[in-house]
Amino acid sequence: MPSSKGPCRFGQYTVLHRQILDREGFEDVAILAPASNNAYQGLDSQMRRSLFKAIACADIILKAQCKVRPYEVNPGETDRVVAEVTDAVARALEKNADLPAVIREGIGKIAAIPWRGRASPWSASWARSTCATTSTPMKT
Repeated sequence: MPSSKGPCRFGQYTVLHRQILDREGFEDVAILAPASNNAYQGLDSQMRRSLFKAIACADIILKAQCKVRPYEVNPGETDRVVAEVTDAVARALEKNADLPAVIREGIGKIAAIPWRGRASPWSASWARSTCATTSTPMKT
């Protein structure tokens, strides 16, 4: 759980999580709270890059999922495909594989889910821009 110092509530999430875990009897569960003021809790640069990649991929997949799910013809299909795409991304991260290619393929699978309605939930520009931008931050 990332942490932050400053006026926003972002830094309070670890405090809230700690309170909830303690209340539920999980006092011994550690919370990883990397931040710049604690040198990212000793996470090396490779781990920080991997975490960033994972978060960026999750954001892209979630955005695609939210665009499609309300219009899916077959209820549950979006969640099934997203689970497959998420597994593929996890395997790519573990193997340090071509992550932009995996994301492009995954977004293609999500975009191929049959949808209903008059207008497509996809805009060609969104798909192009999302797939194009994944290659820049994903490079190691």
